[in-house]
Amino acid sequence: MSLETATRLLPTAEPAGAVDRLRVHAVRLGLARRHGDTSALAALWPEAPALLAATEVDLYLLRSLAEFWQVAARLDDTASIDRYIAAADRLLDALDNPMIWAAPWHFAGAQAAVIARDAELATGRQRQLDAIAARNASASGLVTAARAWSALTFEQAGTIDDAQVTDAIAALRLRGLDWEASRLAGISALCSDDPHATAGLLETARSVDADRRRPRPVDGLLTEREAEVARELLQGFTYREIGARLFISAKTVEHHVSRIRRRLDAGSRSELMAALRASGYS
Repeated sequence: MSLETATRLLPTAEPAGAVDRLRVHAVRLGLARRHGDTSALAALWPEAPALLAATEVDLYLLRSLAEFWQVAARLDDTASIDRYIAAADRLLDALDNPMIWAAPWHFAGAQAAVIARDAELATGRQRQLDAIAARNASASGLVTAARAWSALTFEQAGTIDDAQVTDAIAALRLRGLDWEASRLAGISALCSDDPHATAGLLETARSVDADRRRPRPVDGLLTEREAEVARELLQGFTYREIGARLFISAKTVEHHVSRIRRRLDAGSRSELMAALRASGYS
């Protein structure tokens, strides 16, 4: 789900619970960062450490904490949340860095390193991603993207070619990270010495950004929300995990899945997954 979509789903009143307030704040920060709105980031950021202090880091808060991390890097204030980043690292280490949680987390760390121009941090997060990908090939796309981003930021021109950048962009888009894909294409275009490659990368950046901003069409099978749930299901997330990622309850996810089953006339879970893939939701 894009941050723009998430923003349309935010409650009009401030949530009562600390965890929900933190998640809503993370969406607002993430949207401001992606729009390059520094004044909005500066206005929103002072509340972030207090929100973190009122919650305990768990797997379901990693996505929100990742947004805080990248904004902190942008504002040169990572020190104020270092202990929460360390707590997340310890949690993942204790669980042997499960791919579904650890790969996005360490990729966010690689992005924070790029934002902060911290080559040592980038190397450390890349090492973590490499280790995860060695055990689970599903993480290879984020590994490719992080390596391309780091190379364009910290290494000399020519250490990464346009084909590798193209692969990285495709990997990001496959995971629904269209803003990151557009940004990587734009950065690569600025670094390229080949006018033809530069033109192609700029066009890719514009195309990906246009796709990101375009509302997802409803194809007659599933609603937009059901399609979002379907994509999360195909990535292997549980109902509770999907709820945390989409800012809805696990029970609501269950209701969406029931409707999806009826729409696709799928009985068993294997039939449902096969029908979703056949319908192009993977």
